[in-house]
Amino acid sequence: MRDDTRARIEVAIKHLGYRPSSQARGFRQGKDYTVGMIVVDPSPNFLVEPFIGHVVTGLSTELSAQGYACLLQGVRNSRLDDATLHTFARSDALCLFPSGPAPQRRRLIAKLASFGIPLVLIEDTVPSDIEDIVCVRQDDAGGAKMLMRHLLDLGARRFLYAAPEPVWPANVARETMFRRMVRKLGSKASFARLDCGFGNFAEVQEALERWLDAGGRCDAILANNDHIGIAVLKALDARGIAVPDDMMVTGFGAFELWNYSSPLLTTVASPAHALGQCAARALLDRLARGSFAQREWVLPMSFRSGETTRQHERQPRSRTAQQ
Repeated sequence: MRDDTRARIEVAIKHLGYRPSSQARGFRQGKDYTVGMIVVDPSPNFLVEPFIGHVVTGLSTELSAQGYACLLQGVRNSRLDDATLHTFARSDALCLFPSGPAPQRRRLIAKLASFGIPLVLIEDTVPSDIEDIVCVRQDDAGGAKMLMRHLLDLGARRFLYAAPEPVWPANVARETMFRRMVRKLGSKASFARLDCGFGNFAEVQEALERWLDAGGRCDAILANNDHIGIAVLKALDARGIAVPDDMMVTGFGAFELWNYSSPLLTTVASPAHALGQCAARALLDRLARGSFAQREWVLPMSFRSGETTRQHERQPRSRTAQQ
């Protein structure tokens, strides 16, 4: 348009307080400018979990910068009915953060894929028989391997894995790696799992106290995340068990809460915020070009040395542990 026409329109916009209609823009371009995100979690307080919160923040801020709204809903495993899921059918794309047994997750993925819109899985693997779908995840197995190698270097051979009971694919990947590395040592090492309910402070302490009362002892406790690790530290301190001299403890995540642990947990850092950004960019790129650039993005984790393992007593790793 001519400059004088643009000037008159801008004056009218200012005078009328006009704002563009996202609905009208979406109707004209055939888009809703919304991306749905479903978090399947048995707990209604799912955003309290630091990893989920950081992923959602990274996703929503990246989408918002490009004019997209993020429609977020937490859904319990028992409420995955058609009525709930179809609220997302009009979105331009979907993100799914699934939990539960693998068959249940696969059924849900297939149901969402049937909507015919792009789908990004957070922390799960992509089914080979479904198109227009990608996975964005962190290298949980790699993070677990770093922690286990560190503890094996220090001579630890008896391990306890403290984890929540709900099945998350990331937790399965961590535990699988822990067990794989321990099995390589044969009868020289042992590994046990401690179920901690939903992983809140009281449930972790109660589970660990029962284990200790039953005579449980180990060289190192592998906490599934840092807040479980902090609950473990407090329970051990109340029993007069010194960390790291009597028992070593590791966490997982290195979110802000990690800095408040005392002694400071040895852990691995999660790229959760970047993971959410990666998911958003993958979807935006897919909406722009019509196909995903690749089927999977895996973001690396990094080791964070703390005070809950005996770094000053480092021992050479055995040939088996190195493998």
